[in-house]
Amino acid sequence: MACTLAATRTPRQRVHAAKLAVYVEVVSARTLETTADGVSTWEATVRRLKTFKGRPAAVFRVRSETDRRGGCHLSMFQSGERVGLLLDGPGPPFHIGLGSTITLSELRRARRH
Repeated sequence: MACTLAATRTPRQRVHAAKLAVYVEVVSARTLETTADGVSTWEATVRRLKTFKGRPAAVFRVRSETDRRGGCHLSMFQSGERVGLLLDGPGPPFHIGLGSTITLSELRRARRH
């Protein structure tokens, strides 16, 4: 549900709905568990590079979504990878899913309008 919902919203709507919108670099990532069906739960430590909304810490943790009912899973981040994140809910660690990522150009475009 979250996957299809994110696909139908504009970048501006997605940023508006989030509590935090940040562009980060992945410092480290580790697998927490792998289920029998091959789905991995993982956690990454990220360093904030640019903040678009909210006040996140300079370094914080994000964790892959543990709800497997949706059928859409975010692949594990790699160390050194840069990614835009839309976060809400309590944290850290913030729980992220497929609809939680956004490109840097979409973040910039959402801020301009």
